[in-house]
Amino acid sequence: MQLHPDRFSQKSEDEKQISAGYSSLLNQAYKTLSSPLERGLYLLQIQGHALSDEGEIIMDPEFLSEIMEINEEIHEVEDHESLQRIQKANDIELENLFRKAADNFRNNNWESARESMAKLKYYSKIQRRIKEIEQELVEKEN
Repeated sequence: MQLHPDRFSQKSEDEKQISAGYSSLLNQAYKTLSSPLERGLYLLQIQGHALSDEGEIIMDPEFLSEIMEINEEIHEVEDHESLQRIQKANDIELENLFRKAADNFRNNNWESARESMAKLKYYSKIQRRIKEIEQELVEKEN
């Protein structure tokens, strides 16, 4: 509240810009900390083990094959029941990976944490795609 730009509407341009800058930083910090994935990626970054993209970690071909199969399954979904089955399996995998990542962070096992976070990025993309397909199915019904 103290940094909100509305509180600085009657102040000088410099003060308005400073307020807007701090407000933006605060909003970014809130977004980062409220998302387990973003928070984990940030923790890696501040510990000097940043994960810029999936390509920098060589992923197990079996894992990548599994991701491809899930994406194909999602692409072929035609009903809510099938999509919910995929979503439940994905939610379980996300939960397991978050738990594993948390253990890695607690134990300062940065390479394993990086691998867990890279996998989490893949499963988070699947989660977003599931939501998109869900919306498409709802629109199709209407």
